[in-house]
Amino acid sequence: MGPEQFFSEYWEKKPLHLQRSDPATASYYQSLFQLSDLQNLCSHDLEYYTDVNVVRCINGKKKDLNKQGKVKSSVLNKSFTQNKATIQFHQPQRFKDELWKIQEKLECFFGGLVGSNVYITPQESQGLPAHYDDVEVFILQLEGQKNWLLYNPTVPLAAEYCVESEERIGSPSHEITLKAGDLMYFPRGTIHQASTPAGGQHSTHLTLSTYQRMSWGDLLLDVFPSVLSARSKREVSLRGGMPRRFLLGDGAGQDTSRQMASLLRSLAEEIETGKQEVRSTHMKRDFITNRLPPPQPGGPADTIWKDSCPGGHSMSDAQRPHGDNSGAQPGENG
Repeated sequence: MGPEQFFSEYWEKKPLHLQRSDPATASYYQSLFQLSDLQNLCSHDLEYYTDVNVVRCINGKKKDLNKQGKVKSSVLNKSFTQNKATIQFHQPQRFKDELWKIQEKLECFFGGLVGSNVYITPQESQGLPAHYDDVEVFILQLEGQKNWLLYNPTVPLAAEYCVESEERIGSPSHEITLKAGDLMYFPRGTIHQASTPAGGQHSTHLTLSTYQRMSWGDLLLDVFPSVLSARSKREVSLRGGMPRRFLLGDGAGQDTSRQMASLLRSLAEEIETGKQEVRSTHMKRDFITNRLPPPQPGGPADTIWKDSCPGGHSMSDAQRPHGDNSGAQPGENG
């Protein structure tokens, strides 16, 4: 499938499942990240919430199984094997060169920040309840299998993360089993939940997410103040005083509404004809400041991360979902 078909048929419209039976693809996916990688990385002073999130879905509710402080391999393994917890590892590209390269190329392709998380779930378990996210989601199945239930959005192209009740979401629109080497995409707002089957091995998948706060509405909020300010310097009608007692609620009549609509139409005409330049300010600055730099030849990904990440910031700081201080990254897809 080429990019044109993907963007015309699926992007922001409906889920896509690409099944791969190619052993080479499955092997490549597994090389990106696996359970043994996380066990080895516990020696890198990982911390709960900042680097690792440990959760399990019980009776439709998310149970937080995080400890405090630094992550110990033995404790994490106990949570995984005995408590059947899902381990969410934030921003794995910090330690994996190939993931860094993939993510940096995707940021160039989309022109926006890309977040990543790895989810590792033991057999016959579920990490998170049904919910939707404010990001476009790509799932790469790296190890094992995972059963996904997708539901039609209650809020299409949602602008925030939200857990949905089983009573509200209805029946699944898609029931998909991802196997190693498979890829799945679904638009923001798609309600989803996932579990591992019994009798198999653990599941490891990578979530790549993008287009958080990159809607037309977000762009207008970003560009409108500067556009209006520039026009006000040239247009005397925009410098005229607003109706008397408007702030007290007495001047908000039909004449006021017509005048505001007329001013907005005039501004829209200038934008459409190219007389008024449209520039992103905050959104562009955020992207330039927090995007990944191209990987340097040689040297481990964590060295690149520490030495070259703009401003010394991590993507996890830049992309935490609105209203969520749990440490989860965009696309809480476990």
